Order: sequence, then structure tokens, then C-alpha cells
Amino acid sequence: MATCSVSQFYATYKTPFDRVKEDLETNYNLPNAAQAVFNVIIQAQKHYIGFCTILKAAVDNELSFIAEHTEHNEHVLLSYNSFLAQNIGGLFVKSLEVFQEDRALQL
Repeated sequence: MATCSVSQFYATYKTPFDRVKEDLETNYNLPNAAQAVFNVIIQAQKHYIGFCTILKAAVDNELSFIAEHTEHNEHVLLSYNSFLAQNIGGLFVKSLEVFQEDRALQL
């Protein structure tokens, strides 16, 4: 990663949320794994005290990992926060697709 361009990084790197989504698709054959990711997060926040702190620590560890592996690449400026926000936004939109499919079936 220390020698890749920003576009190469974004094309190949998978956020923790993407990795969970792909795991749910592959191992559990869920039709809308993006929705399941949000459901897991929402339910964990309701039932596990300190889950938000644990999730934040996991994301911070991921940021440290990325920084460690890209710091030797002086010509690449990564905005991981922007990338993560776009990624989560994309997952959210995908999570709504199931509702669009359900609505089409009702019409």
C-alpha cells in the first residue's frame, strides 16, 4: 500500500464494514447483507453496553493500520474519513434496495 495511488487504494481496500458484508454474503448467503450490517450495529448498540466505544476503537485501529502502511508514500494524500463516510453511505443505500424490491412486488 505504501506505493499505490489513491485510486488504487480505494479500488482494492475494503473497510471493516465491507468485510463484514462480504462475510455475511458468502458464509450466510444473505440477499441483502448491507442491511444486516446495519441491523447488527443497531442491535449491538441496544443490547451491549459500551458497544459504541468498542466500535470506535476498532475503527481507530483500522485507521492506525492504514496510516502505518501508507505513511511511506509521500505523494498520496488519503482522506480515510471521507472514504469511510462514502463507503458507509453506499452500504446504507444498498441496505434500502430490499425495500425497493419489496415495494415492486407489492405493485
